[in-house]
Amino acid sequence: MMILNLDKKERITLLGLGLSNFGAALLLKSLGFSNLFISEASSADANPFFAELKGPGVSCEFGGHTDLVLERTSLLVVSPGFPPQAPIFHKIQQTGIPVVTDIELAFQAFPDRKFIAVTGSNGKSTTTALLHHLLIQCGLKASIGGNIGIPVCKVMLDRMDCDFHVVELSSYQLEHAQSFRPEIAIFLNITPNHIDHHGSYESYTRAKSRIFFNQKPQDTLVKPVTCLEMDPFISKHNGKKICFGFDGGDITYRDGLFYERGRVLFPSEGVHLPGRHNLENIMAAMAAALSLGLEAPDLEKALITFYPLEHRLETVREIKGVKYINDSKSTTVDAMVKAIESFGPSRRVILLAGGHDKLTPLVPLTAATSERVRLAVLFGEAATRFHDFFSPLCPSVTTDTMEHALDEAAKAAEPGDVILLSPGCASFDQFKNFEHRGAVFKELVQNLR
Repeated sequence: MMILNLDKKERITLLGLGLSNFGAALLLKSLGFSNLFISEASSADANPFFAELKGPGVSCEFGGHTDLVLERTSLLVVSPGFPPQAPIFHKIQQTGIPVVTDIELAFQAFPDRKFIAVTGSNGKSTTTALLHHLLIQCGLKASIGGNIGIPVCKVMLDRMDCDFHVVELSSYQLEHAQSFRPEIAIFLNITPNHIDHHGSYESYTRAKSRIFFNQKPQDTLVKPVTCLEMDPFISKHNGKKICFGFDGGDITYRDGLFYERGRVLFPSEGVHLPGRHNLENIMAAMAAALSLGLEAPDLEKALITFYPLEHRLETVREIKGVKYINDSKSTTVDAMVKAIESFGPSRRVILLAGGHDKLTPLVPLTAATSERVRLAVLFGEAATRFHDFFSPLCPSVTTDTMEHALDEAAKAAEPGDVILLSPGCASFDQFKNFEHRGAVFKELVQNLR
C-alpha cells in the first residue's frame, strides 16, 4: 500500500506510542492526516509523548489494546518490537490490514530522499554514528536517526536539507518494510537474537534481509566477505556489492593498515575504537564513504576524531590499578565475546554478566572465557544458566543484582585487572533499558572507594 495514496480522512492506527511512533504521528499530522487513532498499553499520565499529540484529529485508548484498533482502520503503524504473539496482533493479521513501521512510513513520505541504512546483530549504533561523523567531517550534510534513539520520522521533518539520512535499523523495524529502498545498505553481521520475537532464526535473518530486498542495480550493499546465513538472500540482490573483512574483500585490514582493493588507505594509529570487532565496523563505514567518492586522507582525519559511544566498551574509571569498563550495550552473546576479546589473553578480565535471559546458546563464549576471564560474576534472571556454563571454564559466582555483582568483583580485583560489565542479556529484568543499566553501573563505580 502506498501511504500517500490514502485519503487524508482515512483512519490510521498507531499501535503503541513509544519514541518511534511518536515521530510517526508527528509525520502523519504534518502530511495532513486528520483521523489518527493511538492505542497504547500504558496510561496517558505515564506516557511522555501524548501531551504533544492530543488535539483535533487524534483519538486514543490507553491501558491496553482493544478491538477499537481494528475499526475502520486503513493502515496500522506498529511500534518496533510490539510482540507479534499479542492477541490483538493476531486479529490484525486476520483482517488483512496493512502493517508498517516508522521506516516504511518515512520512505514512502519522502521517496526522493537518500537513505544509508545500517543493520546487523551487533555494531549497528557504532557504525551508524561513525558513518554519520565521517560524512559530516568530509563536508556533506547528513542526519542520523532510527534505532540509535532518534525517531526517523521526526528526523525527516527536522532535517529537510540533508544530502543523506543515515539510519540504524533493527529487525523489528525491517520486518514490516515493504518498499523501503536505501541507496546504500550496510549489513554488518548476523548471530541468533530476538528469537522470542521472530519465532525462529530463519525469520530473524529474513527480517534483516529486508534492508537490501528492494535495492536496484544502481544501489550498493556493503557486506562481510562471508555471511553464510544471509547467502540465500544476498544471492537475489541485484545491486552493487562491496565486501569487507580480514580475509580478503574490497575493504580489508592487516598489520595495522586499512586497504581498498590492495591499495593502502591509511594506518589504524590514532583510532579510538578498541577491539577487532570495531575494525570491522570501521571497514564497513569506510566502504560506504568511499563508494560516495570521499577521499582516504579526509576519512583518516575524520576517523581519528571519533570516540566510542556511551555504554560501548567505555572506560569509566581506574581505581588502584583496576580498570572499570561499561559495555552495557552488550545484549547478545556475540557482543559479549567481542568485548572479552578486546582485552589480552592473560586472564585478567573479571566479567559481570546477566540480566533478562534471551536463552541463546552460550557455546561461542568458550574460547574467549578460557583465555581471558579469571572470574565471572553473574546476576539477574540469567545468573543460574550462565553459572552452569561458566563454572567449568573459570571461577564463577552468582548474585541477585548488578550492584552486588560489582561489589563481589571489586573485592576480588587486583592491580592490572579489568572489571568488565558486558551483560550479554537484555536489561528489562531490573532496568528500563541498556542505557539505564549503564548509567547505574557508572554511578556505582564512581561511588567506589
